[in-house]
Amino acid sequence: MQSNTPPAKTLLSTLEPFQKQDNFPKDVVHPFSTGASETCSLLHDLINTTDQISTSLRVYEASAQWTDAKLVSLLRQHTSIEHTSYSVCIFCKELCSSMSLSPKADKAVQHLIHSLRARPGVSYGENIPLIATSLPDWCIEQLISLGKSLGMEAFQDGSREGASTVVLGGKLLVIDIDFAIQRNDPLKPKANVTSVKTSYALLPGNTNSNVPSLLDSFLAGEIQNYCEEVQKDEEFRDPQRAALFRKQISEHLQYLVLLDGLASRNNDGGIRWFTDIDELAPILDELVKTEAQAIAT
Repeated sequence: MQSNTPPAKTLLSTLEPFQKQDNFPKDVVHPFSTGASETCSLLHDLINTTDQISTSLRVYEASAQWTDAKLVSLLRQHTSIEHTSYSVCIFCKELCSSMSLSPKADKAVQHLIHSLRARPGVSYGENIPLIATSLPDWCIEQLISLGKSLGMEAFQDGSREGASTVVLGGKLLVIDIDFAIQRNDPLKPKANVTSVKTSYALLPGNTNSNVPSLLDSFLAGEIQNYCEEVQKDEEFRDPQRAALFRKQISEHLQYLVLLDGLASRNNDGGIRWFTDIDELAPILDELVKTEAQAIAT
């Protein structure tokens, strides 16, 4: 059996009638307007409502005990949750009542999207453009954006025909990423990673700034995986997988930025912070193979 009892009013639901768009139209506030009486009545209701809310809050404040810190914290949490739920409900009502979003609803959409995307551990996939001809440039722009977000200097050299180079620079570390732009199909151009080269600025005691590194091929493979996933046909593309590749690239660059800071220190800096990876990688690779064989047997 469903109850016919109307839901209890809250502070937010009491103010809801006054938050509808164009509730107070500017063209009917004139005393001689035909709709002036309705607008004046609505203004009187608003004044009475604010008086009632003010009185209720004063009574509640006088009767409640605010010395309990835990109670205050719970009330703040409850208010935040209630306000979020109420905002979502108001937005849904406005969206359902009109297919064209008002500035107020559009602002609510942007705030809601930002709040949802900012939640830790939640991914809604990569926001890939629908126009296929813009995908190569978009992939390159995303790589530049990642570098800048991590505090690296980033710029693009597109002076060569059919090619483009992205340069990411730190205090000592410089990463040159070369792309080849294939335009065999003008409607579906492709950007592919041709090479990645890492180099390091010289510090006192170092004699070689270009050190062969396994890091180059590793980064090239990671960036190429991202570009391939983004540039797939729409029916085969997986935005979640593309977002995962982007996250991995961001984590790799973030680690390199950390090493760059360590390598730039005066006392114990140097490019060994980067080259030691090449020395450790074969040892770890053999260790993994040995462990795998032991588990298999």
